[in-house]
Amino acid sequence: MNSFGLTHRHRRRLVIALSVLLACPAGAALAAERPDASFSFSPEDPRANEAVTFTSSSCDPDGNLVRQAWDLDGDGAFDDAEGPIARRVFPNSGANNVGLEVTAEDGETSVRQRTVMVDTEYALPRPDSDRLMTPFPVVRLAGEITGKGARVKILAVRGPICSVVQVRCRGRGCPARPATEFIGKGRLRLRRFERRLRAGAVLTIRVSKNDLIGKFTQFRIRKTQAPKRTDRCLLPGQRRGTACPRD
Repeated sequence: MNSFGLTHRHRRRLVIALSVLLACPAGAALAAERPDASFSFSPEDPRANEAVTFTSSSCDPDGNLVRQAWDLDGDGAFDDAEGPIARRVFPNSGANNVGLEVTAEDGETSVRQRTVMVDTEYALPRPDSDRLMTPFPVVRLAGEITGKGARVKILAVRGPICSVVQVRCRGRGCPARPATEFIGKGRLRLRRFERRLRAGAVLTIRVSKNDLIGKFTQFRIRKTQAPKRTDRCLLPGQRRGTACPRD
C-alpha cells in the first residue's frame, strides 16, 4: 500500500478509469443542463386595466442566460418584451396566457407558460399548501462536535433546479461574506461554510423560487452538543421563517 492508501489493484482500476474519462469527449463526460424558465407575477388577481408586473426567476445552472424574451399577448411569439422584468395591462376580463423563453450561452432554450386570470372576483383563493416548492428543499449538515463548537464537514441543499440558496453565517469562525447560489441538477454543496465554527455561531439557509413557499433552516452551534436546528417555511419576499401551511 502506497502513501495514499491505494493497493496495486486499486491503482490499476484508477488508471483504467482515468483512461476511459480522457478518451471521452468533454460533452460526454459532463452533459450540459438545460436552462430553467420560471417567473412570477403581481398582483396575482389583477383587475382589468391594472398593471401586472412579471418577474423572471430563471437561470442556467451551467452558466449565464443571454436572452429572456416574453410573450405577453398570447400569440406564441416571444417578441413583446426582453429582460428579467416585463409589464402588461390587460384591458378585458378572462384568461390570458403569458410565456417566457430563456436562452443560455450554448443556445439551449426553455419556455414557461402561465395563465393570468383577470377580474376573477369569485375565484377561490389558491391554498397555501399548493404553493410549496416541489420537491420541497432538503438541507443537510454533517460533521463532528468539538470542545469549542463544531467542525462542519458537509453543508448541502437539494431542491428544484434554479432555486436560490442564500447562506449567512454569524459568529466566530464564519466566512466574511454571505453566499447566494443556484441549485443545479443534484445537490448544491456549500463548501465555503464547511469549516470549524465556534459555539454561538449561527448558520442561516434560505431557499426560495419566485412566488412559491420555500424553506428557512437555521443551525446554532453549541459546545459539546449537536447544533440546534430550526426548520420552517419561507414565504415569498420574507426573510424570517414561518409555520408551514397544512391541508
